[in-house]
Amino acid sequence: MIDLALGILGVGHLASYTIKGLRRGESNHSKGGSHSKDDHSEDNGNKDIKRSQRDNIASSGNLNIILSPRGAKTAAELAKSCDCQIAANNQAVIEHSDIVLLAVRPDNLNDLLKGLNFKTNQLVISAMAGVTLDQLREFPSLQACQLVRVLPSTSAEVCSGPIPLYPAHPIAEQLFGQIGKVVTLPCEDLFDITLSHACLHGWSYFLIQQLIDWSCAQGMDEMTARQMVAYSISSAVDFAEAKPNLSYGEIGRSIATEGTFTQRGIERIKARGGLQSWEDAMQSMLDDQHNS
Repeated sequence: MIDLALGILGVGHLASYTIKGLRRGESNHSKGGSHSKDDHSEDNGNKDIKRSQRDNIASSGNLNIILSPRGAKTAAELAKSCDCQIAANNQAVIEHSDIVLLAVRPDNLNDLLKGLNFKTNQLVISAMAGVTLDQLREFPSLQACQLVRVLPSTSAEVCSGPIPLYPAHPIAEQLFGQIGKVVTLPCEDLFDITLSHACLHGWSYFLIQQLIDWSCAQGMDEMTARQMVAYSISSAVDFAEAKPNLSYGEIGRSIATEGTFTQRGIERIKARGGLQSWEDAMQSMLDDQHNS
């Protein structure tokens, strides 16, 4: 079994749900049965990730997670609940890690990187929204690294949801494939759009809660309402994804036929700008990025 070390610089909300997802993914993987191990044992003192490590990142189930002391309270909680180590300082995180995840707020990046030295060809994965690869390359300490961008959402904690990634990188894809559906983007510019999708994920909770509240106001108990609303939406996605030859619109129109309650309802939603308001909100997130 090959040990890998993932170092995380910035231990806040994103790091927390990512780590919990990785540990859950390891648990799920181990329950699925054993997998062959690569018995490659070469050790030339180079801590860069070898091909054998890449091939076994998903199957080894032995990811060592090293946390920066930043966010001490969260780091302490994760060390206890998710079997993580807390490094003495940020440089120690880098030195003892094969992969480094940058999980700080963009406006804290300058301060974070001051005085840090990354290893040549080290894989550095940025989970900072709005920070481009070119911007990362402006930092001398990162110029000799392999740089990748990702943007996991909160649902990564339960190993679900899309995880946009650029550029394609087998190690990063295998690592994050344990906690969601990796969507490798064809170009970096599309990352701006995926931030709107990340916001959509957050907005969905409010929509679902409003519909639960309405159901309860009609006399339904909260648990029944929660199940009815949540599964009405999730089952629509399940059904559509089982029929990839049909668009969501085609399926919707096949259900909302003339004279049906579904057709009456969707027309009322459209007439009040219900659908357009969601698109407008996503566009506003994109505009905000371009204007910042």
